Amino acid sequence: RHDGITVTRFEATAHRWPWTTCPDAGDQLTLLHGMRLSPRCLAVHDVADATEQCTHQFELAGLAVAHACRGETLRQYDVEVPFGAQSGGPHRVLLSRNGVEQLGWTLDGPACLDPEPYASAPWRRGFSRWADANLPVDDAEAAIVLRRCCDLSFARGADLKDFPRVSQYTASMGICYTFQPDVAAVS
Repeated sequence: RHDGITVTRFEATAHRWPWTTCPDAGDQLTLLHGMRLSPRCLAVHDVADATEQCTHQFELAGLAVAHACRGETLRQYDVEVPFGAQSGGPHRVLLSRNGVEQLGWTLDGPACLDPEPYASAPWRRGFSRWADANLPVDDAEAAIVLRRCCDLSFARGADLKDFPRVSQYTASMGICYTFQPDVAAVS
């Protein structure tokens, strides 16, 4: 919710959560109450620490803030990332916005081969900051959405039953609300 200038309230709901503590992270979005609307989807990072948030809720909050600032009635992203493409050699990923193709990248595993400037961007760490600093606002948002979807595609098929507690999954410790040590211990 917003008053046309600032965020007045956030609500988070979901049908599925990967970990038992993920719903609690919605309360962290209150840190964004009072922030000015911005066309930059990363403006939420100027207000709150992403590592104390649910990554997915926080990124959606950023998209919601940017959407509210633009005043559009619709902005829909559709992304295509082939299943199993991360290990099967070069493949294309596509992003459409409101039914119009905006971006197409050739990836090989976690690396972008083309086109430029994406192939030269910091792909594993810092891509969103790079896009925010180097691309027009709408282009940056589309690139950030496609990049996140590529990242999420790596988790397709993952069986979280192999990790009954977040604290057993040490590779991501500290990256989000649930992966903070005190929360991970009970998740």
